[in-house]
Amino acid sequence: MPSWEPVPGYANLCTQFREGNNSRDCTWNVITTAWETRGIKAFAGNGTNNMVIRVEHRGIREDSATYEKAVSTVSNRVFKREYTGQPYDFFSSSIVVNVLHKKMLGEQFIGQVQLGVLDIFLSEDHMLPMQWFPIVDPNSDLPSEPLGYVKMNCIINNLKDRPIVEIKRSVCFSIAMILYCCDETMGKKTEKV
Repeated sequence: MPSWEPVPGYANLCTQFREGNNSRDCTWNVITTAWETRGIKAFAGNGTNNMVIRVEHRGIREDSATYEKAVSTVSNRVFKREYTGQPYDFFSSSIVVNVLHKKMLGEQFIGQVQLGVLDIFLSEDHMLPMQWFPIVDPNSDLPSEPLGYVKMNCIINNLKDRPIVEIKRSVCFSIAMILYCCDETMGKKTEKV
């Protein structure tokens, strides 16, 4: 457990998860969607980048495809991670989205977006909605100067959480290519494919 309490009730939140799982490790799903990038600072000689988006959480990272000769892309890439561990470690961690320029001999760091897991978890429905985040370089002389923007969202849910929306059985709806509807003559539900 960290020696600081980032928000009031942090210890109570962690204790609640520990007691709910009898002090065993808890499991969370972390889903990050990088939808689009715009205005990324160009590092290649032709005024573009060979861009890679990397999402990292607690040392585990996943890269997107390389978008060649791009400054703005519509990547629509979903990064899914399952974390199993103690709540103290999980809530004090952060999700880092790095934007990199891929060169022949390695990668060049462009900037990053850093999101606190506790901030996301305490948001409504444990989710940050799709929005534009500035990409910054924390090691530069001007760490708050945006080097571009990424449109993304992040969702954290516990495997024991109930669904956000409950669907009533009396409502007719379609899912993919299966159509459920009520048969007016028989009063029974029939399935049409």
